[in-house]
Amino acid sequence: MSGFLVQNGKQSFSDANGRPLVGGKVYFFFPGTQVLKDTWQDINNTVLNTNPVILDARGEASIYGNGTYRQVLRDAAGNLIWDQLVPDLSATSADKVSYIAPDGTIHTVQDMSGSGGGDLVNMGGMTQTVMSATGDETATPYSAHFIRTTNKNSDAIFAERIATGATSTGYAVHALDSGTGSPDVGTGGAIGGATSRLTYADAIVGNRRLTGEGNGGSFSRLESGAGHGVYGFRAGSGAGDGVYGYMAQTAQGHAVHGRHEGSMSGAGGFFERLNGAGQGPAVLAHAIGVNGAESASVMAIKVAGDGAPAILADARGSDPAIRAFTAASATAKAVESLSDVTSTAPTSNTFERDYGAQGICVLHRVNGATARTGAVIATVSTVAPTANSTGASNVTGHALTIGSNVSGSAEASGASYDVLAKNGASAFGAKAVVNGANTVNYGLYGNAVGGTTNWSGYFVGNVFYGGALTPSDRRLKTIHGEVDYSLCLENVLANPIYCYDKEAAYMADIPVWSEVEDRVGNLIVPTYGKEERRHLVAIREIGNLAQDIQKTNPDFITTYAVGDTDYLSVSDRSELFQLKAAFKYLVETLRSKGVDV
Repeated sequence: MSGFLVQNGKQSFSDANGRPLVGGKVYFFFPGTQVLKDTWQDINNTVLNTNPVILDARGEASIYGNGTYRQVLRDAAGNLIWDQLVPDLSATSADKVSYIAPDGTIHTVQDMSGSGGGDLVNMGGMTQTVMSATGDETATPYSAHFIRTTNKNSDAIFAERIATGATSTGYAVHALDSGTGSPDVGTGGAIGGATSRLTYADAIVGNRRLTGEGNGGSFSRLESGAGHGVYGFRAGSGAGDGVYGYMAQTAQGHAVHGRHEGSMSGAGGFFERLNGAGQGPAVLAHAIGVNGAESASVMAIKVAGDGAPAILADARGSDPAIRAFTAASATAKAVESLSDVTSTAPTSNTFERDYGAQGICVLHRVNGATARTGAVIATVSTVAPTANSTGASNVTGHALTIGSNVSGSAEASGASYDVLAKNGASAFGAKAVVNGANTVNYGLYGNAVGGTTNWSGYFVGNVFYGGALTPSDRRLKTIHGEVDYSLCLENVLANPIYCYDKEAAYMADIPVWSEVEDRVGNLIVPTYGKEERRHLVAIREIGNLAQDIQKTNPDFITTYAVGDTDYLSVSDRSELFQLKAAFKYLVETLRSKGVDV
């Protein structure tokens, strides 16, 4: 047994002038933390020191430890002298270390201190400090096996690399798995971690201590070929994650950060959920208890570039590409879209259905059979600036357009309203109110041109109006001369006047129901067929028949189609003025004969 350097019985500390650090304080923590770690006054670790250890009148103390420490030394006034890591110099009596000296010879160092304690072997300047090599002739599956039997905080292996300077690259532990293998007989790796504890423990733990840039764990895949920079795999029963990221610092950062800078297609983060083992999303984002837009469960930011959205959702099955759901709040919205003042795009939201053969582009539905506690509105379109908005450009609350490429349809409607509500005070198919200090206000404006028959307004039922119904300005008319007053009288007298009940004919939408799967089951969506129906609009009304007027005044007649049937309509305005012309002729004739009328 060879000798070793005997350590001092007590540790001695001095100040910057070399004088004993009388009353100094030595704190001991677990490395990289503020958690205090025990030291002892004796080698057998039976009598605990105080923490901090208070130095005596000679600046000394007996300090025995176990493992690695963060040591903080302060003077009696509390001024910091140093904050350093203290390496673990202990070993077991069975430890052996082999190393290659600069001359190429192999040396073995054995522990000489008995159980506990150990030797510090300085092997600086050597090309390779420690070497352990085994071949297939060795029965054990490993070249080195380290066991630390303890119930205290300690490590089986502690590797520390102390290097400074810009060129001091390297690792405290460097593992390399080289050679070849076959996936049929198992896999390999540079480092394998496993834990067999029944309580909480990690197979591999990475910790970046102190301040400065760096990572708790860094994994890279540099060579060509299929593979991953980081691969997380979770098997077995019990809750857990393949990869779990946790962020607890007060500075800006992310629990998981993925970045793609390659030249090939790919994603900064890719999540895939396979097989039917149970319910679960490919990505689950959960934000708890923090307010503000920056604390969203999911935030997607598209910084620059064209042709790609911040979020792209693509559904290839029967489920929707995006489903938004809100609960537990009277003011929360399932979807909220906002284009801020920096956006000059003409459109904030676009919904497009490229399959134009059939279907609905946007469906708004209020569901739930329950007593109403307030107004129920399926869709609201509002132009409501928070301050006075001026300008000559048009402002439209809701614009509906059917393009000119639509042709051959049985019916094309810019807007179609079906109100089937019942037992209420009133119901409106469409309600238009204009209340503003404008030059001209139109409650409802219709313009129908270009068709065989054009109806700017078509009403089945009574019509109430106040004010001018038809403009009569000469500048809007082409004059063909006065009418034949005597003929007007003959036409009026030729047409019988009847008393009748009047109906209006119209084509009614007949629902043809189809099922579309919805979140709450099957959503019944109507499509429509058509059939002719009639509606009673007047009882015991008097007037002429269009067929009689057609014989005397065919110009007064308009033909209109309801389904496959052509009906006749009389211009009440023309008939009224024909009656006025007949009355004028009759009065003038009587006056010419000396009758005082």
